[in-house]
Amino acid sequence: MFEGFHELQAGMFIFMGNFLSEPTGTNKPVALRDALKNLADTIAEFPHILAKFKFVLIPGPLDPGFVNILPR
Repeated sequence: MFEGFHELQAGMFIFMGNFLSEPTGTNKPVALRDALKNLADTIAEFPHILAKFKFVLIPGPLDPGFVNILPR
């Protein structure tokens, strides 16, 4: 997906959760951390995008974290 954005000078990616496709019980924070680490590793393969683009991650209602903080 990121290869198609190489020609652009700058931009923004907005990712909206829920970020896990399956409930993982008490292991959910660890699973989310690992999944986001995989995303970061993938983005790091595209230095131009990493340097010129912004990334916004908006957790969904089923993502772990503080439930009363917006946006969700």
